[in-house]
Amino acid sequence: MGKLLKQPEIIERMRRQGIEIGNLTSAEFNQLLVRDYVRMAKVVKVSGAKTD
Repeated sequence: MGKLLKQPEIIERMRRQGIEIGNLTSAEFNQLLVRDYVRMAKVVKVSGAKTD
């Protein structure tokens, strides 16, 4: 994945989609996922959304 995300054509394609590529270590990426999970769990709870 690291090699793929260094290819200029991939970088440009992702930028056109509004995605900015970061340079995170595995630990930093894990922390990002945990923070996003916690944040989105709060959003879902407040929204009252339910699964069927």
